[in-house]
Amino acid sequence: MKSICPTKIHSELPSGILLDIREKFEFDTYRANYERVMNLPFSEFENIVETLNGN
Repeated sequence: MKSICPTKIHSELPSGILLDIREKFEFDTYRANYERVMNLPFSEFENIVETLNGN
């Protein structure tokens, strides 16, 4: 598994959001403070993904 540095993603991703699938406690503990990072815990993915806008 490769690591992803939020700082690098932020600079290379011109638009859109980064979905972080870590569990909430992990996200809160090691959170990158970028407005385009959204926490979507893998354990809740199936329930939440239907509410996401594809645009």
